[in-house]
Amino acid sequence: MSKILFEELIKEIRTISEIYRDKRILITSHVSPDPDSLASALGLAYLLHKKDLSNLCLLIRDGVDESGRKIFEMIKKIGIIDLCKDVVEGILFVVDTNSCERIGDVDCSIFKKIIFIDHHILELKNDASKDQRFIYYVDEDSSSSTEIITKILLHENALPDSKEILNILLAGILYDTGFATNVSRDTDNIIRILISRGADLSETVKILRRDLRYDEKIARIKAMMRTRSFRTYDRRIICVTTVGSHEALASSLLIYAGCDLAIVVADKDDETWIVSRCTENICDDKDLG
Repeated sequence: MSKILFEELIKEIRTISEIYRDKRILITSHVSPDPDSLASALGLAYLLHKKDLSNLCLLIRDGVDESGRKIFEMIKKIGIIDLCKDVVEGILFVVDTNSCERIGDVDCSIFKKIIFIDHHILELKNDASKDQRFIYYVDEDSSSSTEIITKILLHENALPDSKEILNILLAGILYDTGFATNVSRDTDNIIRILISRGADLSETVKILRRDLRYDEKIARIKAMMRTRSFRTYDRRIICVTTVGSHEALASSLLIYAGCDLAIVVADKDDETWIVSRCTENICDDKDLG
């Protein structure tokens, strides 16, 4: 296992494009991929396609999250990357998660190399820390995996001219930042670049807009009803709540409602999931990442 820097990731991508041209390259993400997962996968596929790698496929297990349905259909129409018909040995890129356990029923042992590109805290389990095939690039300062991929595209002078792809990249970032309600200067700069290159904000919002399902409405209502708020000595508001599902949706709602730090606890089977979001000010001041 190796955790690499941005420059090393660039070098790794270039090496793969030169050495592994005859190998199948699969791109995947966590189960039920959302707009950030799908947008970052498309951006990475576009980069590899620009480097003349054609043996690419997108590995989706058990469908996509409802929030990513429009983007998924757009990806299929764009045609840069086809869906994997089967899982074969080769190179595996994993975006928006850094664990094989989160990508579904996929045997990671069959791949010659696995490159994780993610913005979540790196948590190594089992023997992953000893497996030399595993390569991790984790940037916790980025708002989303799509932001990371966009930075790579910019570095490689490969940002797409296609308005449709630019809209999808913007959608991935907006989704994970609550429509840019909580962004750093770097993220704000990336958003501005995408728009200046041709992304259309109104069209992007339409890509993300959808009617909430009944279960999502109930989760949001319960999250608000169960919320306990605390005021810190420096007049910051910390909100804590519990839900049975849709914890990410609930945390975004609390930030939008005015909380500086939102902590959402969800009990799932034998596990307890904790999702938190914070505004830029409190994240920077308290070094919360």
